[in-house]
Amino acid sequence: MSRIVIQILLVVLLFQELLAVNIHPIIDMTDEIIVVFLAFLVLVKLIKTQTISKHTMIVSLLAIAFLIIGFISSFLRDGITINSIISSFLVVKGFIVYLTIFELTGKNENKIKLILKTMIVIGYLLMFFAVIDFLFYERFRALLNLEYRADIRAGLVSVQSLMTHPGVYGWFMSLCGIIMFSKFLSNKNKKNIIISIIFFLFAIISLRFKVIMLLAFLISYLLFKSKNKILGIIVVILFVAPTFLFFFGDLLSLTIERYIQIDYDESARKALYLFSFVIAKDYFPFGTGFGTYGTFQSIDPYSSVYYEFGLNHVWGLSPDNPMWLTDTFWPAILGETGLLGIILYGCVFLIIFKKRKQIKKRLNSYYYYIFIFVFIHAFLESLAEQIYFSSPQFIIIFTLLGLISAELKEKKVEESVDS
Repeated sequence: MSRIVIQILLVVLLFQELLAVNIHPIIDMTDEIIVVFLAFLVLVKLIKTQTISKHTMIVSLLAIAFLIIGFISSFLRDGITINSIISSFLVVKGFIVYLTIFELTGKNENKIKLILKTMIVIGYLLMFFAVIDFLFYERFRALLNLEYRADIRAGLVSVQSLMTHPGVYGWFMSLCGIIMFSKFLSNKNKKNIIISIIFFLFAIISLRFKVIMLLAFLISYLLFKSKNKILGIIVVILFVAPTFLFFFGDLLSLTIERYIQIDYDESARKALYLFSFVIAKDYFPFGTGFGTYGTFQSIDPYSSVYYEFGLNHVWGLSPDNPMWLTDTFWPAILGETGLLGIILYGCVFLIIFKKRKQIKKRLNSYYYYIFIFVFIHAFLESLAEQIYFSSPQFIIIFTLLGLISAELKEKKVEESVDS
């Protein structure tokens, strides 16, 4: 695939929702179309070669077992419907991207560098428009034909730049910060850490607490990685933690107030988390089935599960106002596929993350840091967002993980990272 095609695809994927609003709704299906196309290509390859890697086999079997559990639970409750089939595809489409990229590609170093550099350029562009969005968000968002809905936190508007949601903007700017932070760790060029800090500062103005969690993790990682680990721990306890509380205490307090201290009937996210455990217990061990709890397909038609557990009375989860029904990820997995499903789903991620050991031994440290930080960043995001099947996050995350994992199939990378 040529450089220009990769860059165009990346731009379209990142801004597909904005393009769909302003050009045609079908553009919003770009990621799903790509997933289906990739799955077709890998099936053709498997039929021709009749070979499959051990890694692909293990991940595939775990994913298939997860789907079987989900379909059993669907069958036991309301039967297998079109909605449950669509929902099952959305839940595993990230794994499909990862496996197809892993199977179909090799000698990916140039592709990885091109994607990462292009993302940084896009990040600079988003910085420019972030300033405009911060200063003139009403007029700017109206110009982009985005539904005006300002999210005000701690007296400030949550910036989203050219993205359609502050969460997506915060995720992408954090990802750019991760890229430059990883570069710094691999080549110790101070310019890269400065650029990383700038990206994270722009990520912070999305006013998403997940950005703060990621920053705290990265700083702690840097300190614990130092030669004097005891000193690093002391610095984290005595300096880093108090500093974060001083600067982001209001945002932390708002997050705790919105999602923890408040009663579940007034907090959709808290209700979804709490009742996922209740559902897992009542419908042990299979859950309620695909498309019945915490997913987009459970909105229309409105799932009977919500009536059964009284969630139809929770603000943001009612049939008239279901705006927060997709506000979590793991509760949806636990509720729909039960204990067995969430164990199998989690095992897929553990198998993928296990690749980090080989990556550390055989590849340039730059790719090792990218791999582990992208993985951990996605997990942190998944605590409060359906990032593993939300656009554009899922396809970027699993593509990067797949490309780096596939590079293990080639000879050891010896070329140093560019400064």
